[in-house]
Amino acid sequence: MNKKQTASPSDNPTTPAHISRRTLLRWMLGGAAGLAGTIPLLIPMDETAAQIYTPKTPLVTPTAPATAVTPLYTPKTPLPTTSPDDLTNSSGMVSAAGIDLLRDRILGLIDGREIGFALRELDENGVVVASIDYQSSELYPVASCFKAFVVYYYFWFTPEDLWQTDRQSDVYQVAVFSNNVRTGVVIRDTGQYLDIYGNPLEKFNDTLLFRLGMKEGLHTWKWEGNPLIGFTDRRYAPSDKRIMNIHGTTHIADNLTTAADLAQGYVFMEQAALGTLIPDPRDPFFDTERARIASIAALDLLSISAENYKSPIERAGVDYIGKDGVLREGDLSAGVVISDAGLMEIDGRRFAMSFISVGHSEFYAVEMVKSIVGYIREYVESYTPSS
Repeated sequence: MNKKQTASPSDNPTTPAHISRRTLLRWMLGGAAGLAGTIPLLIPMDETAAQIYTPKTPLVTPTAPATAVTPLYTPKTPLPTTSPDDLTNSSGMVSAAGIDLLRDRILGLIDGREIGFALRELDENGVVVASIDYQSSELYPVASCFKAFVVYYYFWFTPEDLWQTDRQSDVYQVAVFSNNVRTGVVIRDTGQYLDIYGNPLEKFNDTLLFRLGMKEGLHTWKWEGNPLIGFTDRRYAPSDKRIMNIHGTTHIADNLTTAADLAQGYVFMEQAALGTLIPDPRDPFFDTERARIASIAALDLLSISAENYKSPIERAGVDYIGKDGVLREGDLSAGVVISDAGLMEIDGRRFAMSFISVGHSEFYAVEMVKSIVGYIREYVESYTPSS
């Protein structure tokens, strides 16, 4: 369960406070020429950016690599060894040396931890120009991070004249307050507009698979009182291939995902919003205009912060659009799960970032993210993309 649900909308009927989004939606809408007049923004933008992290040292000429955390156990996957040729596009957009150093600092911080991590640097078209991964293909509990794609699902398939985005609407409650019952309602109600075979969960999962290019989906959604109780998708049932191995112990959970898959979902939405998405040629019915409209609306709604709560990435003081998740002690045998995923903008450079932390405290997860964002900020300040 995500902590955002603890903020009851009925307690304060006023419009929720927003943290700065700076230009994150403005550049999306700028790329969607002609749509700005037809797709109304759901929230106001402001220009005040919170700066929580102040770099202590320059990133350009370090005298030694960052001190690594002493591993508690051997990581399940080796550290990535990407060559410099893989780190630059044809225009030299990304500094290979800068990415290598950023990778060393991030992996030095989390190596040996039960964490899945994915970072994607994006160019002005939303194309991935550099990646940093740590156990990003390992299966971990998705918690509430998947709800961002429930919001997108709603805007894609629900007819526009039926969109309801006010504070009391189901999709708002899912995006902002992470309401678990309303999540089931949105998945069920949206499914009626898909003329394909399957139950509501299967239809939602098919959208992730065949439209967003993701690999993981929900097996069940069992939250008491929600209308999806009794529905399952057997493709994602726990099995010998869909289990977690935490500190050498096997754990079973219904809904698993990977950090890489979460990052992919946001890369898709960014490209769709910018109008640069290249559809899969095997899908001749893909509607890029519809994808753009749905992405702009979804990212707009996902940019709203709940009262009295910020996600781990938000607490790092960056412009952020995304969705986090929390599973408390006792919810799963594997322990506490803290996860977050979304789009960030740091000094004009855009990133998709996701992480899933298992068995670590919320304090650790938040401080880890603040450190990583600090490293990224130093990288952005020290390595300027070529024109």
